[in-house]
Amino acid sequence: MKHTIFSVLLVFSAVFAAAEPVVLTLNDAIQRAESESNDLRQTLIDIETAQTQSKNNWTQFLPGMRAGAGLNYRDNLFTENNSASNQGPFSYSMSLNLSLDLNGGIPYLMKNNNLNYQTSLLNYENIRRRLEAEIAKTFYNLIAEKENLVLLEDVLSLSEQQYRKNQVSFDNGLINQLALVRSQLSVENARLGLVRAQSQYDINKNNFLTILGYDQNIDVSFEGSLDVTQLALNSETLISEYLYKRPDIASQRNRIEMLDNTRKQTTINARAPSISLSAGWSGSGWTNFSDSISGGVSVGIPIDSWIPGSASYQRVENASRDIEKARLDLRDIENNAAAEIRSLTANLNNSWESIVIARLNIEIAELTYSLTEQGFQNGTVEFIELETARKDLLQSRQELLVQETGYKNMIFDLASALNLNWEDLMESGS
Repeated sequence: MKHTIFSVLLVFSAVFAAAEPVVLTLNDAIQRAESESNDLRQTLIDIETAQTQSKNNWTQFLPGMRAGAGLNYRDNLFTENNSASNQGPFSYSMSLNLSLDLNGGIPYLMKNNNLNYQTSLLNYENIRRRLEAEIAKTFYNLIAEKENLVLLEDVLSLSEQQYRKNQVSFDNGLINQLALVRSQLSVENARLGLVRAQSQYDINKNNFLTILGYDQNIDVSFEGSLDVTQLALNSETLISEYLYKRPDIASQRNRIEMLDNTRKQTTINARAPSISLSAGWSGSGWTNFSDSISGGVSVGIPIDSWIPGSASYQRVENASRDIEKARLDLRDIENNAAAEIRSLTANLNNSWESIVIARLNIEIAELTYSLTEQGFQNGTVEFIELETARKDLLQSRQELLVQETGYKNMIFDLASALNLNWEDLMESGS
């Protein structure tokens, strides 16, 4: 009986725990997204592989080893072997061989292994920063959608209040039936707009929760504010300070260095002498065991790579051309990155002007609605004008919401373009 009661208590505690609302901060969402990201997991596997190669560079000097064993049969077919040394038709053999090829290109191969590991780390950082920006934008977009629902609820509440006032006025013969019907239609339109916005919010929220690895049935709220402050940022200062820190630019520089190492390795392998070392041991026999040991060193001098047009000669030339192409790619990456930073900084500065105007429009719309409502109650303003004033008030509030959300999103995009934490960017611009 005690076990049954204890099991029931466990079930109820699990139910209440599952029903407990979850409050998500932006940092919580980012951490969850990083832990759930398949792209980051695959990149971690690449990092592990590159790290293993980098840590085991010494294996380039590990000789190739081959061990062998065999059982042999040998006998006369048409005659009888009466030799005293005849020990039977079966015999065995064993062997052990070592080989090692040495050339001047090995150090460059080892350098490339180290650079490949560094590039894997940079690639992880690049993917993580961009994921962080996307999660942050989605997070605040959902907050904006939630605030928009509040605005629509306020509009619905205003419409219902106005309808009740109009009903009283109609009953007292102060307004006609057309004004009352229009007031009722306004309520239904406000309710429809709220339902549609709520549906879209639920869809977007569930998609976001899926990305974070949460169950869609949990009660979740997002902790954050759209309040923004003006940032004073200079694009050229940002470019000079942060451009070279971008992971894609650093990766491209690593690629150029790797290609240069590959060129040197290819040139040395194709034109420099190489040394081959070999050693071996073998043994055979049953009773009369015999063995032998061997060793050798050889030097190979390539000739065909010095002949213009040969395959080896072309490989050396193509390696140099690859470096030039990579340098041109680096120039394009740097130019595009600088243009992106300039564009985002300019848009951020211009967006603040839009926020200032949107805030002013709200003040004007609120005053207009208040005066229009008074005029309607006094019978000097038609209902259509009151409805227009209400729509203008809603649009002005929604416009400010859009501008503030866009400003936040541009901060995240700029921070990602600079490979910088968005909070550090806000501190540097405040």
